[in-house]
Amino acid sequence: MKNIENSTVIICGNKRYGTSLTFRRTPQKVFKVNIVSIEPLETVQHLNQNSQIKTPDDLWREIQFYESNYDCGFHHQDIVNELAKLDWIIAAILAKKIGVEVPPVPDVKLFTKQNSLRAIKCVEIAAPWNYEWHHIKISFEKWIRLIHGEVQCKSNRFGVDGKIHTAHWTLDINSDPQIYIPTCWEGSFTCASKFKGPIVDSYDLALLTLDSVEASQLSIENSKNETLTVTFIPKLRVN
Repeated sequence: MKNIENSTVIICGNKRYGTSLTFRRTPQKVFKVNIVSIEPLETVQHLNQNSQIKTPDDLWREIQFYESNYDCGFHHQDIVNELAKLDWIIAAILAKKIGVEVPPVPDVKLFTKQNSLRAIKCVEIAAPWNYEWHHIKISFEKWIRLIHGEVQCKSNRFGVDGKIHTAHWTLDINSDPQIYIPTCWEGSFTCASKFKGPIVDSYDLALLTLDSVEASQLSIENSKNETLTVTFIPKLRVN
């Protein structure tokens, strides 16, 4: 499946009327940022006019540049939520860097348009029993499906007293426990002896996806008390 080509999202400012930021991502995964306003504005040279904007740090410098020079404050949570439609990985890392919630994880179809899932390493999980660690790996595509509610099952073989046994792992984001291995081990993903996903810019992508789910669950709980308006909630399918 081809990557997203010339995709654009627009974020409105909260200070100057009619002002908005436009983010565009090219097929080469280069971002271009422009400001639009119905009011006449002085021409200000772009901070990254002659450079390629590829990283979360590049994007954040550009956003801050526009905010300081155009007096057009933006809701940073809205920015990362919208950027996630262009590149969730960049948006999630930017969210951690600036201290806002990790945006909802897109489904596999959109994620594949943004990034090649084949190029992203597997998620590795390990659990202890019989005084040994037992490991499984699942592809990042299956991990994304798991985040959206699909139950994933894996098996691995291990030896006890000269006999070979098979451990059947059931992974379910909506279950308690999230990891269930009959007669062997059970617990949450973060409580496993080893839980490691692909690393990008020193951030673990598997942990970022879990942060997204936890943030959404917190939003649901807070909205029940009418203390928070819920806008972006991942659609997790309950099996």
